[in-house]
Amino acid sequence: MHCSFWVTNSVLLAMAIAAVACGGDERDDWTGDAAVDATIRLVLDGDRDAFRDSLEAVERQCKPAGTTDVGELPCPEGTTGATARVFQVTGCHAEYRAAEQFGEVAEAFFGAGSAGNDWKLYAVYRGIDDIFGETYRVVFVDGNGDGRAAWVRSPGKVVLVELGCGATAPAAFVEGVTGFVVAPGD
Repeated sequence: MHCSFWVTNSVLLAMAIAAVACGGDERDDWTGDAAVDATIRLVLDGDRDAFRDSLEAVERQCKPAGTTDVGELPCPEGTTGATARVFQVTGCHAEYRAAEQFGEVAEAFFGAGSAGNDWKLYAVYRGIDDIFGETYRVVFVDGNGDGRAAWVRSPGKVVLVELGCGATAPAAFVEGVTGFVVAPGD
């Protein structure tokens, strides 16, 4: 019995060490929304193609080309309306991408080299605004320790990504947040 106790504990210890060494989060239920949790999982798994497929452009107000300031949305050439379907990427300032550019958005989100590997979930909180409605703001840490955020709404569609401005700590994405679905460090 003494020997089996040590063998069992050794196996459990080895499993715990392996889980820590492999990184990431082995859970699949962070928010209670299966579609949002599936989107979190695909980032943790580094699935760039699935992430690209989860991006969704939204209808936004735009201004005629040549009349915009930094961060404002110019209407696409040839449009006569005051709205456009675009995807917002924020870094040092807001940029807008068409659906044809979703591959570029995924590459910018994941980064290159070690940044593109070893993703971890940092925090999740909920937010609501006039453009995107209610979203889960999901903050990740890449392999270099830099933060990235994806605004995910049910049914698992990403409507905005935040890349930070240069090397950005994940804590910068949650400054002032008091109510978390997944608190930093959970």
